[in-house]
Amino acid sequence: MNIIDTHQNPNNQLAPNHWHEWVVNSAVDPKLTALNVRSLSGSQVYEYLLYALPQTARRNDGRLRDGYLRRYAHAEEGAWWVSGLDPRNDWQPQDWGRMKPDCPRLESDKTTQEQTQKPVKYESPPKTPNRVTYLRVPLHIWRLIALRYDVPMPEYITVTEEGEALGFWAWVMAHPEIPVCLTEGEKKAACLLTLGYVAIALPGIWNGRVGKEDLEYLHPDLVPMAQKGRKFIILFDYESKPKTKQQVFAATRRTCQVILQLACQYLAHLLKSKTCAYHRGAILEVLEYLVYNAKLVVLADAHLDDLTIEFFLRMRPAGEKPYIIKNEYRSGGRQVHWYEGKNSSAIVADFHAQLMSGKKLMMVSDSKRFIKKLERALNDGTLIDDSDETPESAEDRQLRVWAIHSENSRSEENVIFIREIIAVCS
Repeated sequence: MNIIDTHQNPNNQLAPNHWHEWVVNSAVDPKLTALNVRSLSGSQVYEYLLYALPQTARRNDGRLRDGYLRRYAHAEEGAWWVSGLDPRNDWQPQDWGRMKPDCPRLESDKTTQEQTQKPVKYESPPKTPNRVTYLRVPLHIWRLIALRYDVPMPEYITVTEEGEALGFWAWVMAHPEIPVCLTEGEKKAACLLTLGYVAIALPGIWNGRVGKEDLEYLHPDLVPMAQKGRKFIILFDYESKPKTKQQVFAATRRTCQVILQLACQYLAHLLKSKTCAYHRGAILEVLEYLVYNAKLVVLADAHLDDLTIEFFLRMRPAGEKPYIIKNEYRSGGRQVHWYEGKNSSAIVADFHAQLMSGKKLMMVSDSKRFIKKLERALNDGTLIDDSDETPESAEDRQLRVWAIHSENSRSEENVIFIREIIAVCS
């Protein structure tokens, strides 16, 4: 193996107490610690923690408003800061991170706003979503992981002045046979990496997924690692209190669910997409093996039919009978109009007329192109009927049109809209 080592002198930016907490108390590799953790004090605290604040959080002279200064003044006495690499920006350094003050503030009751006796041990940047931490890795840790899983390393690896071996996470992503551990907290992830296990740090047990239980999905930072064949190991803290144990179990279950949901999307893609046509036979062989050997197969589908059940039954051991749960619930009805054909003028005219009468409408189409065309027509005042020369009124031009398609369905506002869709359209 040829190693391009530009320098082997890690820059230690940690105070003695912070170094002791990570390296001695938590048994984290010294080079790994130096690559990812640094000590902060004074105004540095605000530079790192408050990077995402809007301009309104500052006065005209650029100084932070008093509320933020008071809120985080305790951290000026000293804190450590940890941050990693950004999976959504080609593994560049990530601005987001977490801070642990030496003297934490006390938590406020969410209902009464009164101060409790519970300390806030970790601070996350306000006014920005939580991220997931992929820690930087030195070369000897990479070697340890490669040996554990018997996966070859790249022939050429660049090591930075600070001691970071570049390309580690891209290598992990390229090898789905390597299991990935999800932990609560950066120190635990660093400890696992030290021992030769691939680990990603979540800021909390609920942060592997986003959204709420009725509409949630895998955290975008974890999606690059959620590949076919990848094994995820969820390692959250052991808890003794019944209520906390229940929370940990619920978070583990729901994180597993969103990973499985993503796997099901991949399965549908493998079975139906044109890009997988060449390997369809091999894919079906693997599917048959998995279905036959699984202890339990659960089919959850709003449109499950006898043909699908029969398809999977033929891959199961002989004599097995399915246990079917049918949801008989029916929500309150609403008037539905069905249009077919290549000429869309009738539906567009009817849609516009109903809209002008003050009704709330929802249009569903199997064509994203048509939905985007209708959105533009309603937003920019394009005439719907070519034979009608009457210009649209200013009021018509102010219509609020909400279009949802594959390019924007994961945006925060559309996720909320979909979750509340019954109330919006009633």
